[in-house]
Order: sequence, then C-alpha cells, then structure tokens
Amino acid sequence: MRELSSESSPKDAKALTKVELMDQRIVSTEQIDGPAICAVIREVYGLDLSKAPLLDKNFAERVVVAFPGASDLSAAAVDLYIAENRKPSTGAEVRAVLNHIFGTNLEGISQLHERRISLYSKDQWIVQNQKDLFIVHTGKNDIDVKVIPTPYFIEKTGKKQLPEELQQALDNLGFTYDEKIGAYYYANPSGQSVPDQFKRQTMGAIHQTIQASYTEL
Repeated sequence: MRELSSESSPKDAKALTKVELMDQRIVSTEQIDGPAICAVIREVYGLDLSKAPLLDKNFAERVVVAFPGASDLSAAAVDLYIAENRKPSTGAEVRAVLNHIFGTNLEGISQLHERRISLYSKDQWIVQNQKDLFIVHTGKNDIDVKVIPTPYFIEKTGKKQLPEELQQALDNLGFTYDEKIGAYYYANPSGQSVPDQFKRQTMGAIHQTIQASYTEL
C-alpha cells in the first residue's frame, strides 16, 4: 500500500471522516484484495473483521472449501466474493461488499463517531469515546440489540435509566425493558440479523434524543 502524497490529501487526516479516510486508502491501494481490504478497515476503523461472522452460512461453507486451512477466513471471504462477483474499485463499493458479507455498515459507523453513541458489535468495540452518552450493544450475528446509558451519561445526569423520551421511541420500534439485563432490548423474531433499516431507526432515535436534550453534556 502506497503512502498518500500531499497532493492526494487535500485535508488533514485528522479532519477527515472515517469514510473519507477509507476512500483515500482504497484509492492508494495497488492491489485490492481480501488481505488489503481487511488491513484498511483495521487501520481506519480499528475493526478486526476476523471477529465478524459471515452472514450467509452457505457462503461461509464455500469459503472454507475454497480456502482450506486459511489463517484469515475474513480476508478469504472477501477474496471469494470478489472472484464470484467483481472487484470493487472505490471505497463505496468496498463498503457495500463488506456490508453484504459481514453486515458491517461502515458509513453508519463513521457517523457514530460524531454522534456520541458507542457501539459494541462483532465481539469488539466498534465505536467508543469517553464522552459518549449511550451504548448500543449487539449480540451474535446482530440478531439482538440492547441500549443502555454510558457511565458518563449517568455521572452527568444522575440517571441510571434511559431518558423517558428515548424509552418511548424505542418502545415504538419494538424494544422492551428487560429487567434481567437492565436494558432496553430487542431480538429479531425471525432469528436473522436485524435489517439495516431497523439499525438506522434505532440510531436515529438515540441521536434525536441527544440533539433535543443533551448536546450540552
């Protein structure tokens, strides 16, 4: 992977969004394949795709057959997908491939860094900042999700529960309060990963609550 020249970096790297930085890294990558793509995601997002299960079980079986003994099945999965379809050439195309294979919405993740929402998914922290206000915690394969306040929110507000307006918004989406885990919780009754639209609605409800009442925290 080549280093970006000053001519190809019109904005300081610290000022770039994750999506913009990823786009630059993909453009500067000589060989776009599974290992290179996984390396870019690890560099830009701090996300280890080897911990992300494949959404399609049949595809996962084909990966194992096509790459027996592979040390990194996530990179192998990307290579097989490219071989069966076509090679992505832009950051947007790479993000679409990864969302299809792993259910990883990198554009949404990029937005969370600015929205003060922590996200735990794929057995790792995807987004976590010291002054985030709420945590979205997804289970295996994103089948279920819970929402809780962060320690920072509890410290600053004295509230150990979600704000009532957020509780109502989550109720409207199908969440219920689970006393055993002490969180608002939703599990997809189909047993499949919750759809992207539901994820966007959940994040949108949390963001709206923050914008309405908690921007000064």
